Amino acid sequence: MKQANQAERPAEDGEPTAPPYKPGIGRLLLLAREMFFQRVERATAQNFDAQTLRVCSPMLPFIDVGGTRSVELARRMGVTKQAVGPKINTLVDRGLVECTSDPVDRRSYLINFTPTGLKFKADVLAAVRDVEKDLEREIGADALATMRDALTHLAYTELPESVPAKVAPARKRSTNPAARATRRVAMPTRAQDRKIA
Repeated sequence: MKQANQAERPAEDGEPTAPPYKPGIGRLLLLAREMFFQRVERATAQNFDAQTLRVCSPMLPFIDVGGTRSVELARRMGVTKQAVGPKINTLVDRGLVECTSDPVDRRSYLINFTPTGLKFKADVLAAVRDVEKDLEREIGADALATMRDALTHLAYTELPESVPAKVAPARKRSTNPAARATRRVAMPTRAQDRKIA
């Protein structure tokens, strides 16, 4: 109790004052992400349940409307095919995508949106645009643009080489072999890939 009272006592002339508390960047990013998700959830609540939104929407930007090979989806997400397999199965179970044979390589599979999946993607993107407009009104266009630039730099600096150029900004290639090694993704055999469908 004595320590608490001392902390609340105003500093007298000449005494150093403690700097104001500033939450860590990691905590702020997590809180901002949760806030964003909650706003998108509210905007899409009439069409989709929150669980579907949270589980499925993070994969949407990585799947092309014309179909994406499972191995390419894994590369874009920066994970192994083993890791992306259950995520694809979740999308299939919820009727958002279907797995079909790749006409170019019959040993592989294409991930295609179903009509329900295309509507889901369109509704989520519309909700995201609305949330961004709300944020622009709240903090101003300049602040939002600055935040977008900073987050773009942070988000794409360490992504795998396979991230499309239209998504990831140019970045300097690391000269540290250990840093490059952490970005390598081990890919399983095509036989394992077939388990996805």
